[in-house]
Amino acid sequence: MIFLRGRNPLLPHSISWRVLGGLAATAVSVAGLIAPAYAADAPAHNAALVANTSVDDIKPVIEDAGLAVYDAVAYTTYFWPWVRDNVKVTRLEVTGSPASARATCTPRTSSDTWACKMTQEVADGTEAKNVVTIKAYDAAGNASEPVSTPVLVDHKLPEYTVSPAPGTSVRSGPMTIELNGVPADMTEVRVFDRDADKVLATLTSAPWRYVWNASDDSSPIFVAVDKVGNPWNVGADYIVDDKSPVINQVSTVSRYLPNRLDTGKGWAGTKALLEYSASDESPIARTEWWVNGVRASTAPRFAWDTRAITAPTARVELRLTDAAGNTAAKSFTVNIDRTVSATVVAPAQNTLVRGTSFVTSVKVGDPRGRAWSTLLSPARLSGSRTSARVTAGKDGTKTIIWEVADRLGNVAQFKRTVIVDNTAPAASFKSAPKNNTKRTKTFTVTANASDRNGIGRVELLINGKKVATDHRAGWRFTINPKKYGKKFTVQLRVYDRAGNSKLTTKRTYRR
Repeated sequence: MIFLRGRNPLLPHSISWRVLGGLAATAVSVAGLIAPAYAADAPAHNAALVANTSVDDIKPVIEDAGLAVYDAVAYTTYFWPWVRDNVKVTRLEVTGSPASARATCTPRTSSDTWACKMTQEVADGTEAKNVVTIKAYDAAGNASEPVSTPVLVDHKLPEYTVSPAPGTSVRSGPMTIELNGVPADMTEVRVFDRDADKVLATLTSAPWRYVWNASDDSSPIFVAVDKVGNPWNVGADYIVDDKSPVINQVSTVSRYLPNRLDTGKGWAGTKALLEYSASDESPIARTEWWVNGVRASTAPRFAWDTRAITAPTARVELRLTDAAGNTAAKSFTVNIDRTVSATVVAPAQNTLVRGTSFVTSVKVGDPRGRAWSTLLSPARLSGSRTSARVTAGKDGTKTIIWEVADRLGNVAQFKRTVIVDNTAPAASFKSAPKNNTKRTKTFTVTANASDRNGIGRVELLINGKKVATDHRAGWRFTINPKKYGKKFTVQLRVYDRAGNSKLTTKRTYRR
């Protein structure tokens, strides 16, 4: 049967109809309707057309929209409209305002009852009023009068929390799980076994709590819905832990000498940073460091100052408690070394140095080894070294300071004093024959020599050549003229203890 909507289809000049499905399959053609091929055939042709067509001008009617006025609905909801038509309803159209609505509607056992799934675009966590409008269409294209229903869209999820918090470490056995902050419109909470995917319990009212027999085999999942069907799921994911932590090792944190302590053969310096590694199913909740029976720290890393310990060793104990309450402990002896062994080997103490620069060096003989050494004075030099050339500077006392660290982190300074002396001594004849006199017999000369750092020696020069040296105060020389020709010169050269020298004036003698 073909349904037509509009004027009489037998009047070619006023054709206005809608054909739904299968028009091409009929024997009717537009050309045939306008003008039959043979006038004699027109009555029979028109009679056949009338037998296979029917006019449908009747609109569908929406008897029930399936929504109650200001009914609270979820942002994605289901409803079941009831519509009727003289022939058949083929389509439902659903719109929303001000929030748009997207819906899919399908007929049920008959075209009178429809099932619709609708999503309304309302922001998360809000409640909003919306007007939902439904129109029905039949096969001929007739549209029903629209039916509008205001509803209250609930897009607020029934959020809540559980205590203990998800991921908490617990011991096996019965434990009570509390649901906190449960919304007033929540209707039920189903408790599922995470692994078996079965319902363990259904909670429908306060107090919202569940007693769980904790074990490694399962962990509960809480699935809640509110009165409009909004869901909220919380997986507990508890860690069931009945095993104590395992302390793998305790060692010092050092870039120079990290060493294991829990063997009883490890060393700690004046200040040591201790750390541990441990294995456990749960996080470590508490750390305690004990030294000689006294709790010294609860930090995961123990900054240990050993200066209060006079003995060469100390007893250290590490105690751990995991998040489930399981405990473990490990005790061991630690050797203590708070000193640095080093010596400034050059220059020697109170050495007199002269010149524009000098070399200083340090020797480190620490049993734990050298970490670094650096010169602080008389010039601060960057980097680690054991020797350095430094500028002498002005005359006077200079303090050499080397700073040395051993591989345990002990640091000490080693000092040495030197005296810079670049000033020549005072030198002159104290007693000697007058210049340009004749001397035939042996005679003596003495020197005046002085220096603030002391005189080292005085040399006798004859004709510019050294012929004698005197290291004792008094500085006396005996000269035999017969050894040096008929005419010769006499001069004295004075050295101070730093090696600076000065010449006296020359005196000339004849034999």
